[in-house]
Amino acid sequence: IATVDGNLRYSNGCFSVDETLVINGDVDVSSGNIDFIGSVNVRGSVFEGFSVSSRKNITVNGSCNGASLDAQGDISVRIGSINSTIRSKGNVVLGFCENSRVTADGDVESQSFVGGEVFAGNDIRAVGKGVMVGGKYTALNNIAAMTIGSENYTKTMIILGNNAVLYEEREGLRRDITDLEDKADQLGKILASLNDMQKVMKLSPEREQMKANALRNRLKMQADVSKKKKRIEEINMALELAQNLYVSCRRTMYPGVTLRINSSIMQVNSKNCNCRAAVSNGDITIKPL
Repeated sequence: IATVDGNLRYSNGCFSVDETLVINGDVDVSSGNIDFIGSVNVRGSVFEGFSVSSRKNITVNGSCNGASLDAQGDISVRIGSINSTIRSKGNVVLGFCENSRVTADGDVESQSFVGGEVFAGNDIRAVGKGVMVGGKYTALNNIAAMTIGSENYTKTMIILGNNAVLYEEREGLRRDITDLEDKADQLGKILASLNDMQKVMKLSPEREQMKANALRNRLKMQADVSKKKKRIEEINMALELAQNLYVSCRRTMYPGVTLRINSSIMQVNSKNCNCRAAVSNGDITIKPL
């Protein structure tokens, strides 16, 4: 009986279990998608339309282009990611990140972030040349970069803190509630019309079915609204907690950048060099480092 999970291998007259699956080339049509219980080490690249899934760590020595990576542990892509989806329960380290969707429970680190959407349960760090331009970057802790935005005033959204995430969730819930209540009201009008009709004549089987469907859907929508309102109450309680967070920029933060730290929002309208943005007395202020 094996004491660890992994890939069963027979060599030199005996069986052994490799906890790491090594792909000696690329993940493409020759290999197909990879789904492994242990760690995965791809010595090449992961190409468009293919995926790698691991219950431990994923290491890609090349790049990911239009690919999907999903790991219960850490993910590392040495060259970088283009138009890919990356999900990790640990940390993510990329050579570069371009137009990709990255979600990590821990830190996300790259030499450059261009476009896309990045979420980190801890910090986001743009190291080396440290560029962060275009796209949306959300960290529950802090964000550090050398350059944020660009001379072209590229729209770049920076969101810090669990509260900021909760504000976005609350806004989405409120929009959902308005939509559900409008639809439930329309169904209510249909039910009222059918009830009025039923008072003077027997409804046809089709209209009886319409009435049953409308009633069922209206009750479901009302239940969904109640759940969403309860979640809003939970969010309101959580928003009372304070966090001390900051965005640090060692070189330049350009106009076109929007900062959101918890409930405070600021549009950057001028160049700021070697600076730190943080909340002071309820407002975001930018000061020299």
